[in-house]
Amino acid sequence: MRKAGFAILLLMMLLTMGYSIGAGTPKPHLYRGDEKAAEAYIQSKGYSITGYRGELSTYTLQKSLLREIWCEQIWSVQSEPPENYWGREITTYGFVVENHPLSKKLQLPVEVNMMMTDGRVIGGYSFPHSDEPLVGAVYSLEGKVLEELTGLTFAEWKSRWEEKYGDQTGN
Repeated sequence: MRKAGFAILLLMMLLTMGYSIGAGTPKPHLYRGDEKAAEAYIQSKGYSITGYRGELSTYTLQKSLLREIWCEQIWSVQSEPPENYWGREITTYGFVVENHPLSKKLQLPVEVNMMMTDGRVIGGYSFPHSDEPLVGAVYSLEGKVLEELTGLTFAEWKSRWEEKYGDQTGN
């Protein structure tokens, strides 16, 4: 009886130690559907996923949304124009990554948000990962700013954006 009690106590101690030793090791997320495509795309860029933020948003893209700052910023750093996706449902998934150009430049972890529609990646954007609120615009998926991507100043780009997607163009 004493041996059985000792064995149970020893087993409980080992289990407790095992849980405390492994507590700091992140468990891999089990990605499904669109998340798998986003994960594969991120890895194809050479970035290592260290965290998963989940599904961040879903919206149906309409011209009127492009007048909202959040949507304007996101679409300003995409390689394809938004009109290619009018009326389509866009779902965004967030990841924290390593080996990203911004993490090397800013010495901070980086979040990448992958935009998906119809089961495929259509774009994405990046920004520094921080627990504190950040101010500024998003970067392209590769960590470039709008001016680097377009060759225009922000004022020039904004003027063209307004001509194309502003109130005067209708819904």
